[in-house]
Amino acid sequence: MRTTCVAILVLALAAIADAKAPVTKISVLSQRAIDDTTLKVSAVITKIQASYLPGIKSCYVKVLAKDATAKGRLDLAFVVNAKGRVAEPTASGLTDAFDKCVKRAMTGWTFAGPKDREKKPSPAHFEIGYDLSTVP
Repeated sequence: MRTTCVAILVLALAAIADAKAPVTKISVLSQRAIDDTTLKVSAVITKIQASYLPGIKSCYVKVLAKDATAKGRLDLAFVVNAKGRVAEPTASGLTDAFDKCVKRAMTGWTFAGPKDREKKPSPAHFEIGYDLSTVP
């Protein structure tokens, strides 16, 4: 009996290990720089896509573990301060837990420090919208 239980547990753990994470698709829907600074929204999107998208994806996969059909929009708003660090992050999307997860990830984001037209350090505000879905 004990051997049978151990064998079933091993098979169950192997099945979990073989289960693949869902293939997610996270696409930019909208992008807006509120301020006219040296930090352009295109540079912000490029950095997010290259460096920070895995953090958003990790939050999304946690939602998908509870609801495999979850999809929708994620709206981000944040300030990049004069030192290039994200301040005042907000995330609004699928669930409260998802929003908190994304917001927590955003607190570690950094970009080039923005400057105004006079080349003085200046904060830059951004709003970015994403579409979240899975690929069948």
